[in-house]
Order: sequence, then C-alpha cells, then structure tokens
Amino acid sequence: MQKFTHLYFLNGRIQIKSQMAQFLFIVICLTGAVIGEDQDNGRAKREIYSNLNDSALEAPLIMTRKTCSVWQAEGVESDHLLVNPNGDGVPLGVFCNMSTTPATMVLEHDHMDRKTIRGPRCNSVACVRSGTIMYFSASLDRLIELIGASRSCQQYVRYECYNSGMDFTRWMTHDDRLMSHWGGSFRATVTKLKNYTMRQTITPETPNEATNITTEAPTDLTTCGCFLRRNCVNGKLCNCNNFDNRWYVDDGYLFSETTPAVAIDLPIKEVSFGSFPWSDSIGHYTIGPLTCMDKVRGCPIAPSFDNSVNDADMLGHMAGDDVNYTCSNGFISSGSLSLKCGDGGAWEKKTIICERINCGDPGNSTTTNRALDAGMIAFSATSSSGYLYSSSSSNPVPFDLASVNLGDAYSTSRGVFTAPFEGLYHVDVHLATYRSGSMYAYIVVNGRSVRTIYVEQYSGYRNRGSTSVLLQLSKGHTVNIALSSSYHVTLGQESTFSGFLLHHGNGN
Repeated sequence: MQKFTHLYFLNGRIQIKSQMAQFLFIVICLTGAVIGEDQDNGRAKREIYSNLNDSALEAPLIMTRKTCSVWQAEGVESDHLLVNPNGDGVPLGVFCNMSTTPATMVLEHDHMDRKTIRGPRCNSVACVRSGTIMYFSASLDRLIELIGASRSCQQYVRYECYNSGMDFTRWMTHDDRLMSHWGGSFRATVTKLKNYTMRQTITPETPNEATNITTEAPTDLTTCGCFLRRNCVNGKLCNCNNFDNRWYVDDGYLFSETTPAVAIDLPIKEVSFGSFPWSDSIGHYTIGPLTCMDKVRGCPIAPSFDNSVNDADMLGHMAGDDVNYTCSNGFISSGSLSLKCGDGGAWEKKTIICERINCGDPGNSTTTNRALDAGMIAFSATSSSGYLYSSSSSNPVPFDLASVNLGDAYSTSRGVFTAPFEGLYHVDVHLATYRSGSMYAYIVVNGRSVRTIYVEQYSGYRNRGSTSVLLQLSKGHTVNIALSSSYHVTLGQESTFSGFLLHHGNGN
C-alpha cells in the first residue's frame, strides 16, 4: 500500500499538512492503512551511506574488505565501512561493530526511530501497517548475501502499549512470509499453539465506551518473550494483552539462523498491528537494526617476505584462508610456499625463505673467458700527464695509469694493449681537446689506423671526442691511441682508453 508522506506522529499528536492530507487521514482512520513516517526518517543515515557508495565507486578495492571482521583484524575501529563477502558486484555499506569478536555487522534502516500509532479504531489482523522498511545498505537480495556470510542474525523489536493488544500483530520476512511471534519468542512456539483457541472479552474502564467487546483470537496467536519465560502479566501470551488502562511493554530479539537448512526469516520487511479497540488505544513501536555476527574471525594483512610475491586477496582474508607465495626470478625455496590463517585469526608462524639459485661452476669453454688461465681480459687507463702536444703520430698517447688491468695485457709504460689470445675485443676511447683547440687522433692496430677521432675548434670551450670499435685480434696484436702531429689533447682524468675480450677464438 502506498505511503503518505504528509502524515507525521510528533510527541503523540498527529500533525497533518494540507487539506488533502486531512482527507487522506480520515480514510486511513476508517479503513486502516500504512503508519505515517516521522520527520527525519533516517536522513542523516542516508547521507552517510551515500558517501560510502561514492567511495565504493572511486576505489572499490582499496576501501573494501570481505567482512567487518577483516577490517577489525587490520586494526580499524567501529565505523561505517564497505564490505563485499563474495567479491561480486558493488561493495555494500554497513556499520561494523568491533566490540565483539568476530565483529558484528549492523544493517540500519529508515524505521529505527520510535513511532506512534494512535488509532485507527480497528480490531483485525494487521490492519495498521508500517510500510516497507528500507535498508540503507542494499536491496533485499544483496542483504541476503551479507547475511549468508554471518553466523547468526538478530533484530530487536519493541512495542509499548496502552489498551492495545498483540494478538493481531504480524511481521513480514524478507520473502513475504507473515510471522506472529514477537521479540524474545520463536517460530517453534507459534507452531505449538496452532490448535489453541481463545475468546477474549474486553471490558473497558474508560467512560462512554461500549462494554463487552469480544474478539476472536487469530489462528496463529502472537506470542512474546514473556510467554516463554512464563512471566507475562496475568498469564497472557503477551504483556500487552492486558486491557486495564496501564502501559505495558513487549520487547526482545527476533532470531534467524543462517544455515542453508533453515529458511532465513530476517531482515524484517514490514510490521503491522491490529488491536486498537478504543479511541485511547495507543502503541509505540521500535524496530532496531539487523545485527549479524560474522562466521569467523578476520585475518590481518598477509606478511611479506624477501625475494617473493604472494597472491593475497585485496579484499582481505578470513580464518581458514591460505595465501600462496612465489619466489622472484633467480630465487628458489626448499620449503612450503603457503601460509594459513588459523581459527584465531592469526597467520601461522612460519617464514617463507627464497634463496638465490646457485648455478655452481659453469666449467670451461673454448669460446669464453672462463677458458683462459689468466681469467678475464680487460683494462681501463688514464694518464698522469696534464696534456700532450704531438709532433709525430708514431708515438702512443701515454695512458700510464691503469685502474683495471685484468690479465696484465696492457702496458702502462708504453700505453699499448697486446692481445694475449685470438678473439673479439671491444675498445673505447674518450679524448678531451686542449682548451678550445681542434683535435685529430686515431685508434691504431699493429701500426695501422682503424678509427679516427676528429673534433673541430670551438671558441672559448673545451670539447670532447669519443669512438669505440670491435676488433678481431690475433695473439700478439697491439692496440694504442695516437695523436696526429701538431695537435694537443688534455689528459689526466678527462681522457680514457679501455677495452676487454668479448669472445675467445675466431668465432667459428
């Protein structure tokens, strides 16, 4: 049935806006209908959940965990947070209560404020209805997904009554089944009372009321928690079934199992009431949020270990989950490469060790430096001289300081490299001009120029020239750097001569 948003209950008095609303209220009083909404109706809560939904769209993985208990294990305090138990669809906003372990998920809705029913004067099953209760987290089908990740759920209900009974009270499950047990009672209790019949005679003490109002009890009598505890006033099924001009309360939790073998009743979709025999019959009802404790504890962020990566889920892990590790390239592990999070919500105390792979001695080869008794052949040389002016191209540039001379194939006294073996060699030369002058130099192999370095004069600034070459040399071939006559070169650390063996032999 449609809701009428112009009808409000404030401080026990009905406030009606507009003449049309007054007309609608008259119809409601005569026929029974949906209970009016209060003024706030969860607007502040709606804003909180709207902001959460925005976060879900902006960063769904970073801002979401599987359950509240995962957030709890990561040190987050009670708050409105995003969860997604199955990792499917859009994350859902819930309130996570971290005061329990595992944590408790709280599903809030728009009917949590105390609401008042003052009339209409009806006396039949569910003649006054709350209308559909809207849960802020998600639609009912997604709520069932959340409930499925829970151990058990409960929802607090409270009815304060004055000459307003409970026999015609009903609440609707998420899948539209009507229930007649109230807070603190169970579905099984109602089944036992199926064949119980009762005629109740109400004799009001209020003046000007009709006397001897008789009502037939419903087939499924409403039972309350006090009936199970055997402490209902005057032995009734509910405290509110006493019509004696006094206030009574029936309250408690409705429970719902979450195992597949049991139909899930909660969350409450709608509540309805029907015992208002007189004009002074008053009822106040409160429907609390649905609270569900997680099935298992959450786990903190999976530990990381050197030289490895893991497949940890960005939504977090729960007790019983495994995380697998893989060693980085070049590393190997001799032990297990997985960690389990135990029932207590802690990762097992084990270290994942990935050690560098030891390939061992590769042995000798006729085509590598490993075959040489002297080991690697390489050199790098600079000069102790400040600069050089050459009057003849036959003299090598004096690179007489060798920072590297593996294999002792470079002569610092002569500035000449002599190939100790036949092979392919790489040679590099870097030369700096003297002041702003030009330069003309060569790489010389066995007295013959094979590469030229020429640098134009550049006014006011020192310039540099470089070249490199691959040389197939025979044993005993020499390599040096020569400067053309009448040219200068700056030496010291600014010019270098270097080379190394790439491949032993003639390449065949």
